[in-house]
Amino acid sequence: MESNLTERDVMGWKNRRGWIEIVYMMLQICEKGAVKTRVMYMTDLNSKQIGLYFQYLEKRKFVERVTVKTSHRPLYRTTAKGKEYIKRYRKLEEIFKQEPQDDEKTR
Repeated sequence: MESNLTERDVMGWKNRRGWIEIVYMMLQICEKGAVKTRVMYMTDLNSKQIGLYFQYLEKRKFVERVTVKTSHRPLYRTTAKGKEYIKRYRKLEEIFKQEPQDDEKTR
C-alpha cells in the first residue's frame, strides 16, 4: 500500500468538502456575525443549501440569529457550542498534519 498519501489522494481531485468541513467554514465566518448571503458566497453554497445548514445549526444551538437595529437582515453568530466545534475541528486538523512517527510508517 502507498505510504506517501497526500490530502489530494484521500480527498479526491477536486478536493470536495464534506458537511463537517462546511459546518466548520460557516461557524468561522459567523464568529463575529454575518448575514446569510455573505456566508452563502464564502462557502460556495446555493440559497437552498445554506438555508438547510442554518436550520440545522440553529436547531442544535451552534449559531444564533441576531436582529440588528441598523439592518433588516438578521446576523448569524456562532455560539459557545459552535466555538467548541471550531476548536475541536482545528485539533483534528493538527493531528492530520503531523508526520507519522517511524514506527507508524512501518505498520
